[in-house]
Amino acid sequence: MIRYFYLILILSFLSCEKDDLEEIQWSPIQFVDVDPALSTPAQGSEKQINVVVINYIPTKDKGETLDQYTFPFRSDDGSYDPNLPIGEYKKWILGETIRVKAGIEEGSKFRGYNNPSTKPYIGIKVIRYINIYEIPKIERQLSQSRFAVDSTEAYYPDYHKLFQDLDMEDLVNNHDVKEIWFNRKSLSVPESNMSSPYSGDISNGYYEQGYTWNSEYENNDLPVYGKTYVVYSHWLHNSHDYTLHVRGHQIERQLDVLEGGDFLWGKFKGFSVGPDGRERGCGTVHYPVNATSDYQYNNDHHVLSDIEDWEPDGSGERTLVNSSNWVREINVPYNLPTSYYKSETSRDVIGNDPQGGWMIYWFQSIPGEDNNLQYNGLNLKNWWDTIYDWDYHYTQSKRLLE
Repeated sequence: MIRYFYLILILSFLSCEKDDLEEIQWSPIQFVDVDPALSTPAQGSEKQINVVVINYIPTKDKGETLDQYTFPFRSDDGSYDPNLPIGEYKKWILGETIRVKAGIEEGSKFRGYNNPSTKPYIGIKVIRYINIYEIPKIERQLSQSRFAVDSTEAYYPDYHKLFQDLDMEDLVNNHDVKEIWFNRKSLSVPESNMSSPYSGDISNGYYEQGYTWNSEYENNDLPVYGKTYVVYSHWLHNSHDYTLHVRGHQIERQLDVLEGGDFLWGKFKGFSVGPDGRERGCGTVHYPVNATSDYQYNNDHHVLSDIEDWEPDGSGERTLVNSSNWVREINVPYNLPTSYYKSETSRDVIGNDPQGGWMIYWFQSIPGEDNNLQYNGLNLKNWWDTIYDWDYHYTQSKRLLE
């Protein structure tokens, strides 16, 4: 009888301990093992870019279900489950993040559209994969109407507090993290955001009509460390093609600073937009070469363009180009998750949608490794080096020529 009594006490104690442990184990910050599809740089790549992925996953029940009050995350048929398990949302995040990685690596193949065997120059290596269920926000709200149904989600993240909790300074300074991918369901943040001890904030901020960025936060929103890093905001109601679009704008901003918009960078974009688009130059993020206005990614009319043989002096051979040149199937060489909620989660192809296809095609047109391009007898640099080795090129060599 006495043994039985002690057994009951022990079981009761263990039960209490289990509940207490569950309470202790819950944390709004969760470090997750990085999926091999994200931690392995593209085969054959030469320049490794270290990345930290932060997934903001709002929840009101300690990580069981997704908080659907602000911007409901909808399924394929447009409906939404108010009790959507966090696990299904995480599948979408992982699948999109893998496709973004693949798009960046594919885009670093200089003129890879003409030679599928071209090796990627850039290899992405995700070294931290972090789920954030509650995020610190600054007290002052920057906007009453930006992006949010629930006004609390329009607050700006307190990056200083968040990055301190994540030991981001060590990751940037000592582990050479160059990018932070902020996967978010909501929150009001710029599309891209640079922190640099040398150049300051060169990034793609807010440009909406009627919105004025608050200067109190403009230059102080991110902590400044010993090296430059960029925070990319991936709004997860959109798919990976929009994320590649955002990255394209950051590239535009950085290259525009090096030598200015009217020299080599201007020649690359092309100065003149005619009735059929640009006959010289490679276009921009918003303007494919055959576009006469923004966002004409699926434009099938032809323009006689030199994009596939662009030379800085304008001597490149022109060929007929339209959307069929960039809408193509590129296989993602990774295992993707499968979700009942979003069928696209498991889609293992990129580039076959007009916007994503254009972005990869445009990236591949940027002078990359072994580009063999010259201007006035000088070789063009590998422009991916100027983008990713920003601190050196900004302080020592603001040129796109060697």
